[in-house]
Amino acid sequence: MKSKIYYSYFRKAMMNDYSEKEIRQLFNSVRKMDAESRRWVAAWLNGEGYPKAEIEKFDIYYLIDKCNFRPINAMIILDWLKNEPEAAKFSLQHYLVNKESDVKIKQKDDDYCTDDFDEENEYIEY
Repeated sequence: MKSKIYYSYFRKAMMNDYSEKEIRQLFNSVRKMDAESRRWVAAWLNGEGYPKAEIEKFDIYYLIDKCNFRPINAMIILDWLKNEPEAAKFSLQHYLVNKESDVKIKQKDDDYCTDDFDEENEYIEY
């Protein structure tokens, strides 16, 4: 049986660091991750620490400490590195080169926030 992270729990964990719109975007990004990556997020939300994975020579500590990403964003990037390594590495390299000039990796706005989002019943399986 799969476990679930309900949106209300996820939102509560994120609300001090993100806007409502950002929380929805992150939730939907996590929902699109592969099963292993969703388990990383669930473990982190449950206080079990960061994933031990190293993908394409990046790990979560590097993404947090050197790139200044927040933990949830770093896990999304690790998932991206697994699934689209060339695109993810290119974007990360561009980000690192331009970090000092406030260039940010921008998330697409397309289908992340929909009007039919049911906050009470939305969940992520892992």
